[in-house]
Amino acid sequence: MTRHQTHRFDALVIGGGIAGLQAALDLADQGYTVAVVEKDVSIGGTMIRLSKVFPTLDCASCITTPKMAAAAHHEKITLFTSCELESLEKDDSGAIHARVVKRPRYVDENRCIGCRQCEYHCPVYVPDPNQGNFAARKAICVPFSNAVPQIAVLDPDHCMLCGTCASVCPTDAVRYDQEPRTVLIEAEAVVVTTGFSVTPLEDKAQYGKGAIPNVITALQMERLLAPHGPYNRVLRPSDGMEPDSIAFVQCAGSRDKSMGVPYCSRVCCMYAIKQAMLLSGALPLADITIYYMDIRAFGKNYEQFFQNAQAMGIRFVKAKVALIEPGENGSVTVRYEDQMNGGATSATHDLVVLSLGKLPAWNPAGRAPIETGPDGFITGPEPKLAPHLDGCRRDLRRRSCRRPQGYCGQHRGSKRRRRPCGDLSGRAKKGHGQCGLRGQAHPKGESSWKCRKRPFPRFLKNPGSGFTSATAAATFPTMWTWKSCAPRRKEFPVW
Repeated sequence: MTRHQTHRFDALVIGGGIAGLQAALDLADQGYTVAVVEKDVSIGGTMIRLSKVFPTLDCASCITTPKMAAAAHHEKITLFTSCELESLEKDDSGAIHARVVKRPRYVDENRCIGCRQCEYHCPVYVPDPNQGNFAARKAICVPFSNAVPQIAVLDPDHCMLCGTCASVCPTDAVRYDQEPRTVLIEAEAVVVTTGFSVTPLEDKAQYGKGAIPNVITALQMERLLAPHGPYNRVLRPSDGMEPDSIAFVQCAGSRDKSMGVPYCSRVCCMYAIKQAMLLSGALPLADITIYYMDIRAFGKNYEQFFQNAQAMGIRFVKAKVALIEPGENGSVTVRYEDQMNGGATSATHDLVVLSLGKLPAWNPAGRAPIETGPDGFITGPEPKLAPHLDGCRRDLRRRSCRRPQGYCGQHRGSKRRRRPCGDLSGRAKKGHGQCGLRGQAHPKGESSWKCRKRPFPRFLKNPGSGFTSATAAATFPTMWTWKSCAPRRKEFPVW
């Protein structure tokens, strides 16, 4: 029987994208030890592969790269890349046990120094998914220039075992016989930040099933617009020509029951407008058209962002695109129903970008006791319907008292008038409350109490912060632990 070493941490973050990195850094900065499990060979997620972000048009790499470097060099954070979560269980004591399978890189991570000699000498070229498959990479390479960690990875599907990489490696780090191994992690809390994927381009028969050369996805357009993209400029993939006419097709994978995605993906309108504005700057003479069903500018300054795009001359056509066909000389014919002027019509463009729908990137079924909704995304409690999460006495919950530690001022003898925190069963008493932790009423004016809890970061307490971590924290709440009373306020910082 194989024995595996168990790594113990205060918190486990599943997913090393921008949300997971921010969660890990916030926890680590408060003194907690954190493990980050990422399925990709580098942390950074989708955001590191974007060009800019809306509505500020800030550089995505400039935002993400510092967080990647900070997480890699933080003494409280341990990165587990190229790993898949196999199971997540909670024992009777409240500890959470994760079983993680680490896929082989075929490179010894402790020996590799990131010199890229193996990459420079490798004779095999393969399409690079990090560049939208518009460029080539070697069969063994560092994934991209600002990847973290800077460790090479070998593609076993394309390697021809010529031995060149092993012969030129100065540290003898190439391992052709490396196998998957199991890593056991024990933690007190789990944060789930698994991100999203997009609907497959091949699933939409009306849009060519991915066989039309100049019909690309929005993520591929992000790489064309990126300053470190495959061409360093916007070119048509089929022949390298600068496109004179570009079209964006909205709801290409969302609000479509035939594809099993009846919901709105929410961000497609805004990133299409962002890309159109960037294209207007990169190709000033190009005609840019956005075919949309509804423009949903849902956030702060988003409506102004939309109006700025209209003022820049970007054409918005309210229509539902029914069919996309290849045209002459690499052009693309778009057939649509004009909902403003009426009737079916068609237009020809040099390049068409599809705004595909968002899908959950990870399915917890069979791996973790986390509930998902009909759309496949992780569900969480409604703060307005269940502000205290009654029945989950040791779970993370929002309290009626405003102190960040979870107790009202009367518990510490404060003379300030505060609302009683109340217990979770609704048996709050007038004059002083119950802490809601052990169900014991505290005498008014008592300066210390025995059921104080370790504080939890604000972004995990606030379900409106945009992180899916609130759901996971409510499911695995043992980050909050019992602690005997010691009235030293400095041990419990205000978040």
